[in-house]
Amino acid sequence: MLFFIAFFSVYLSMHIFVWFRFVKQLYLSPKATAAGYIFCLIMALTPLISHYLPLTLPQFFVYSFWQVTYTWLAIIFYLFVFQLLVFLVQIITWPFIQKIWPAISSRVAIGIALTCVLVVVYGFYEASKPVKVVSYKFESQKIRQDIRLVFLSDLHLGVQKSSTRLKKLIKLIQKQEADLIIFGGDVVNDHLEWLDDEALQLSKLTVPYGKYGVLGNHEFYPGLDKSI
Repeated sequence: MLFFIAFFSVYLSMHIFVWFRFVKQLYLSPKATAAGYIFCLIMALTPLISHYLPLTLPQFFVYSFWQVTYTWLAIIFYLFVFQLLVFLVQIITWPFIQKIWPAISSRVAIGIALTCVLVVVYGFYEASKPVKVVSYKFESQKIRQDIRLVFLSDLHLGVQKSSTRLKKLIKLIQKQEADLIIFGGDVVNDHLEWLDDEALQLSKLTVPYGKYGVLGNHEFYPGLDKSI
């Protein structure tokens, strides 16, 4: 519970800072300012709401809610970073730009918003690319025979899962002809009740020396025992 309170406090503070900066840059009216702060409060609550959505709701609705929630998380993160950078630059250069700031502040705000959108769209593009295999070779006197090891982590299986994407990943793993598989944590993320198919797929991965894994922080969110 303390984690959620701390997260909400930090997340809401990011929203308030970003909106405060846009209000000053765009010279917004009091009504627009107030509406924006209400929007900030609602969006800051969405990550908490998403984790407590009843499982009885249609999966499409839950998926859509999560997609909006965590796409917005990326947007507000970059807006915060860009606004903070502009704020620091503005403080340092204020003696030189204070006369022209009223004329350029709205352009700066628009530039920040557009840059943020481009970065997030690029992130979606990169995430949609096929998984690449990165190979490393280790040599040690303690290893008496060649062993082929596959390491994977951060699958984050849950509402935003993709059974098809996991099947492709498993086929890619099988092609490596591994002797040993290690899971590096954050394999699951949420709504474990919906992951029967994914669990079955992972259970069918068989290698001579077995499968091993460690826990990530995301295994703790839906419940440690269930995640294990």
